[in-house]
Amino acid sequence: MAGGKAITERTRLAREAQKKATSKVAVIIENHKEKETPGADTNTESESTRNVLTTTQWLSVSIFASMIGIYYKRGEIKRVFSNRVPQTPLPSPIVDAALQAEPHQRKGICPMD
Repeated sequence: MAGGKAITERTRLAREAQKKATSKVAVIIENHKEKETPGADTNTESESTRNVLTTTQWLSVSIFASMIGIYYKRGEIKRVFSNRVPQTPLPSPIVDAALQAEPHQRKGICPMD
């Protein structure tokens, strides 16, 4: 039982020493930040990095801009594709009177009447 108490006491002392060291380090870090940027706002750097768009966001913006450009130029695009050479109508086939007089027999499978 004495061994367990000794271990508990050692861990308690180690925790207290760690808390003291942490508070000292926090004070040192705060002093160092004040020396680096006297009177300047420390959030300006983090705000500038937050405004950078990711690759996916840049692709979305470029696709959106392309779609707006196509919508804006849709009248010109229609004119370019509609200026095709007009097709001349095919001449009507010449009907032979001899062919019309003969009854036309169907080829292939026919239903029985």
